Amino acid sequence: MPLAEARSVLEGLLGALPGRRGRLLRRLYYRARFAACGPTLSIGEHAEIACPENVHLGDRIYLDRGFVLRACEGGRIAIGDDFGANGNVRLIADCGGRITIGDKVIVGPNVVIRAADHSFARTDTPIREQGHAAGEIVIGSDVWIAANVVVVQGARIGAHAVIGAGSVVTGEIPAFAVAAGAPARVLRMRNQADRTPGTE
Repeated sequence: MPLAEARSVLEGLLGALPGRRGRLLRRLYYRARFAACGPTLSIGEHAEIACPENVHLGDRIYLDRGFVLRACEGGRIAIGDDFGANGNVRLIADCGGRITIGDKVIVGPNVVIRAADHSFARTDTPIREQGHAAGEIVIGSDVWIAANVVVVQGARIGAHAVIGAGSVVTGEIPAFAVAAGAPARVLRMRNQADRTPGTE
């Protein structure tokens, strides 16, 4: 059996193991496979992790059930300390994408953070055959991204920001901002309690 196939079978078995024993075995296995990883790592059931050799993790990382972490085909992911992600979060930097996340970031369920999009400029070729356009996503420290948010390539979220549920982040969100919408826009600043953007 080829090594890649054997790994896939092993990871499938590890992913199905419930409870503390499953989390312990996944931690031992993946800490040896990540490019860098702190001592405290918790991975929930049915996580999908591809190309972990391109991922740098800090310490105290919590990945809940159904988490997807991919950095294949030249992708890179770097996550700081004290990162927590709820169920079914997708963090994908395939095809040359880059994702950088600071310390103490929390991510709600069903969030998608993807640093490469499908190319679609040509009309004479099906979109699925046009490849991907890679970009970068940067998320500062102490950020809360609520449930069902989508963050696309080129997005930058400043430190201490809050992104409201169901938002689509396409551009830059400044530090300390509370932002929501599709596309996300700043609603107020956390460090300026009685002021909203544009009312100074």
